[in-house]
Amino acid sequence: MNGSRQDTGVDDGASSPEALRQFRRGAIRILFTASILFAPVPFSELFVVGLVPLWCTAVYFGRGIPEAFQASAGGEVPIAAAMLAAHLIVDGGLLYLIATVISRLLFALCSTQVAVFVVGILCTAEALASFFPIYVLAGEHDTEFLTLWRVAQHFVMGGR
Repeated sequence: MNGSRQDTGVDDGASSPEALRQFRRGAIRILFTASILFAPVPFSELFVVGLVPLWCTAVYFGRGIPEAFQASAGGEVPIAAAMLAAHLIVDGGLLYLIATVISRLLFALCSTQVAVFVVGILCTAEALASFFPIYVLAGEHDTEFLTLWRVAQHFVMGGR
């Protein structure tokens, strides 16, 4: 081929700045999603009553809106909606900001392959940590440390 390098059809991953931006955006989305699923964030109704994943908070308050409509408790609907919006905006915004900072630092300081590997390790660590009692539900007289499964039972299924 006249001494030119043959095209093997294999892309080296981050050969252009656009490819690097796409990897970084994907890493942000993956870290953010893992944080929504596994990271303990403050859960509060009128005061902080625990640390649970954001998806549990969304299910808890989202479930309360139709229940308030059915019970003719019209005053509770705006309160539940406001609490849901506050949690999603504040906690979700903080989780997204943290995922963005981590991703930008990783891709600025490491090669693309190392950064992608570290993102995978972080997501795996969050998932594995959810099997341990790292989530907190604080009651009037006691504080419970729970696994993600127990938190899901409490918030989604409504039992203890």
